[in-house]
Amino acid sequence: MKRHMNNTAAAASSRPMLARALTAFALAAAGWGCTTPPAGGPEAEPERATLPPVQADRHAAYEAQLRQRAQAATRQRRLAEAALNWELLTLLRPDVEAYNDRLAETRRQIRGAVADQTRRAEQAQRRGDLERAASHYLAVLALQPELDSAAQALRAIERERNRRNYLGKYSRITLGRRLSAEPAQPAVVEDAVAEGRGSVRLEAGGGH
Repeated sequence: MKRHMNNTAAAASSRPMLARALTAFALAAAGWGCTTPPAGGPEAEPERATLPPVQADRHAAYEAQLRQRAQAATRQRRLAEAALNWELLTLLRPDVEAYNDRLAETRRQIRGAVADQTRRAEQAQRRGDLERAASHYLAVLALQPELDSAAQALRAIERERNRRNYLGKYSRITLGRRLSAEPAQPAVVEDAVAEGRGSVRLEAGGGH
């Protein structure tokens, strides 16, 4: 009886959190639903074979839908979406330990994938491959949108892109000016040579 009262109290206290999570899910579902996992990340571990039966109450249909989404996202390595659905299930059924276990495992996989993608991004950045580095940092943010270090790294990459573009534009302008100035140089030399020849001829004529 005491355990039932505790579970009821926990479920009641989690209702505001559940409402906020449901709102976040509705806003993010379109973007996360089509997000595919980055290549080269850690392999997903096989799910445990069974989950407890869906409880037969007014939330049964919604619980079944969330479970189906969570399992599909886990299989397809859409880890951010999977974590969100497992979290919603933990809020809906706080007494179901299997949902908490799946959420913890998914978050562990996210941490591993974030570390892997961050390492790849830093390696690409050291090579000067800004496009590939930006791609890996975007994969990090798809897994963990609140990670400020990845957002800062992307801003630094954008600043470096702008600097390279500016220097490239300046070099092209400078080269163009040099090329436009070069044709005048032979004419100046030829005039000087012709003038010198003329003075030589005059001196020769004066000697005669």
